[in-house]
Amino acid sequence: MIDPQRKEQLREQMEAIKEQQERQKGWLERRFGCVGSSVILLVIGFVVSSAIYTFFDALESPWAYSFFGARPTLVGEWTGAFTTPSGVRGIVHISLQHPYHQPSGNGSDTRWLEGTGQSCIGSSAIQTYETYGRPNALGSDVPLEFRPGSPFIPGYSIQSMRGSWGGEDLTLSGTLGHLLDTSGSTIIDPGDVNQSRGITIVFHKGTLGDFMAGCKTLHP
Repeated sequence: MIDPQRKEQLREQMEAIKEQQERQKGWLERRFGCVGSSVILLVIGFVVSSAIYTFFDALESPWAYSFFGARPTLVGEWTGAFTTPSGVRGIVHISLQHPYHQPSGNGSDTRWLEGTGQSCIGSSAIQTYETYGRPNALGSDVPLEFRPGSPFIPGYSIQSMRGSWGGEDLTLSGTLGHLLDTSGSTIIDPGDVNQSRGITIVFHKGTLGDFMAGCKTLHP
């Protein structure tokens, strides 16, 4: 979250923009007329304000900005494969975005990173998810929630995970959930090794098509 000092800097920048606009207004009105000068000032104000916001947001969430494709980002599409403790294969795909202008969600669910996910675990049946989290500025701590959505696919599911982003890869660890039926009911079985022991998934940038192709290789 942008701290009070940065907010004050942003306010001072906006005041400076307004003062500059007032100084330019007379010259623009003489050259382009009242309507034309108003449109030009509006466009200039929007562009400068957006640039200032992007600058401060990039300080808070540098993992969201590539800047001309010069470096990898945490946002985008990721695909990872894993094997459960009992030997069941699974594949997960996530598509992550950074909410623009302000985080979404409320309270403890404030989301600086959000998107969608899909998993196929032990078969080609696909479970969908809503995903969201709040990484730290460096991406060295990335908590990510997976909330299953309808239609619910009975079987193992991804749930809360946490890990780190390393530029070219995203590593997340957690334990599996278990959807009991198509209504979304869950079951917790401490005797199930796939729920009592954690898994680690190393994600690499990959498309939904890559994920779908991988799911086809899994069989019940």
